[in-house]
Amino acid sequence: MTKFGGSAERIAQEVIARIQRRELATGDRLREQALADEFGVSRGPVREALRLLASGYWVALEPGKGARVTGPTEEPEADGILVAAALLGVAARLAAANATPSDIAEIGALSEQIAAGAIEGQTPEAFIALTWRMGMRIVEAAHNARLREYLEAYGGLYRIAPAGLLGEARRLEVARRWVDIALALRNRDGHAAERLLRGHIEDALLTIQRRSVNPALWD
Repeated sequence: MTKFGGSAERIAQEVIARIQRRELATGDRLREQALADEFGVSRGPVREALRLLASGYWVALEPGKGARVTGPTEEPEADGILVAAALLGVAARLAAANATPSDIAEIGALSEQIAAGAIEGQTPEAFIALTWRMGMRIVEAAHNARLREYLEAYGGLYRIAPAGLLGEARRLEVARRWVDIALALRNRDGHAAERLLRGHIEDALLTIQRRSVNPALWD
């Protein structure tokens, strides 16, 4: 299975940032060749980036038409998110066992960046991008291709981030959780890593549901 990273990850992150800044709207088309020309890469990394974006429900892939930016009504159902959260928890458990020292160091560095971003008032878009990278890095550190396939099938984990990370207090809470997850991985505590990461995704879903009642309470 293709490993998402490098150019593909960079392109995907930039597309997500543009969607969050409303530079790309629901229904806008993304053309492989145009993205390849813009980022100075071949169409291969662009194709991988679009697959990754599709697995997170940021875009829909349509044969012969390219990719289309999706709308809020096209987000995965809650049960799909819960299944994906369970799978991501398993990824954290496997990462605790299988991660290399380099994996652990990179995950630790990302957790430090997330903490600094929350404390220093980083923009929501930049903060969300960091948490997205952290989640993807943990999946990579699990070193399990079959699990990656399952996660892609139940994508949408990172589409829930904007609604779950809006307020300053919420971002501080989220940053503390990512630090705890990184420490659990460093300590090779698979049980704690699984519990923390699964709980983090499930809590983000709960925040979305709470915001539907009164958004001001959760900013």
